[in-house]
Amino acid sequence: MADTDDVSARRGRYDRRELLRRAGVGAVSIGVAGSGFGQAFYGPLRFKGRWLKGDLSIIQWAHFVPAYDVWFDKTWAVNWGQTNDVQVKVDHILNTLLPARMAAESAAGSGHDLFFNLSPPAQFEDGVINHAEIVQEVTRKVGKIGPVAKGATYNPKTKKWFAFSDNYVPDPVVWRHDVWNGVGLAPNTWDNVRKAAPKLKAAGHPLGIGQSAELDSNMALMSFLMCFGAYVQDEHHRVTIKTKKAVEAVNFMADIYKKGETDEIFGWDPAGNNNFLYSGRGSLILNAIS
Repeated sequence: MADTDDVSARRGRYDRRELLRRAGVGAVSIGVAGSGFGQAFYGPLRFKGRWLKGDLSIIQWAHFVPAYDVWFDKTWAVNWGQTNDVQVKVDHILNTLLPARMAAESAAGSGHDLFFNLSPPAQFEDGVINHAEIVQEVTRKVGKIGPVAKGATYNPKTKKWFAFSDNYVPDPVVWRHDVWNGVGLAPNTWDNVRKAAPKLKAAGHPLGIGQSAELDSNMALMSFLMCFGAYVQDEHHRVTIKTKKAVEAVNFMADIYKKGETDEIFGWDPAGNNNFLYSGRGSLILNAIS
């Protein structure tokens, strides 16, 4: 379904979208277009006297802190639903299953109203609503959207907000001091990481910088590219990845792999580096607060 900001043209979809806009519901999420929102939305008042009504379905990852899911499902969703006369249903799946599930729901043109993802879902832009109204409402309430959030969810060519991001998380170096002290170095520069790599591997504690088709590996690659002055695109949104600097970055990563890593890094999912460190073998990974 083509997106439109003309209220008169929204028909059944308008109520779902207006609910989200007024309530300022947000996260790293997309609203699926063309899913018969209007037909599925209307229902009997559950909480008399409220100005919104209906059902809202949400899907998000099973959080690495289980207590968060309990709070979200049993406290936040219940309280927000009672305040706005909405029955909120929340489903949780493993973060590794999110991309395939989002692709399936987008292809079907149906599914959850809010889809919380862990990375920008730019490839689904044509299948989701324009989130501009949500951005405007949140901006009105709490201030301007940050540059990282905007860059991740706004397409300057199409002028469309294809998602809304409520946060971003850094992916810093996580390292074992005891193991690194044994080789007399600290990972305060990438040159030091390369120098320490063979010593750490020989000691039975290889590095764990992922190089597979998953989020942490992708962020590691982006970091190395930027360290060498290479970028996927420039400030004018032109693709600039085909440069000598990009090749130098990849060669540097390959050198670290050969000297200090094992083949397992090529088959990791998002939990791979976590488990590698938990096992006691890993000496360094790139990971967020989990």
